[in-house]
Amino acid sequence: MRKTSNDYRKELTQARTTLESVEAHIKSRLMELTERFPEAIVEQRGEDKFKAKCVTKSWLENLPTDTMLNYISAIENHNASQEKVRQITIYESENLEIK
Repeated sequence: MRKTSNDYRKELTQARTTLESVEAHIKSRLMELTERFPEAIVEQRGEDKFKAKCVTKSWLENLPTDTMLNYISAIENHNASQEKVRQITIYESENLEIK
């Protein structure tokens, strides 16, 4: 059976709602990380280093989602380099041998 315009409209509405939800979660996570790790460098342009503490909620409103994800990644990498405990993936933990 072929889809009608109403079927496509419903799918599009659901996709937009999902996208808005994911973007809200990304913004929330970025704000959480900027508060926890304010000294993490999220972007560097030449000699200038942009730290997480400079990120504000109002500034995020015009920031592309891909950039927010890059900032989250930068903070996570900063955090990982500061931690003494190494986080492992589920795959790695399943393949560990206990001695």
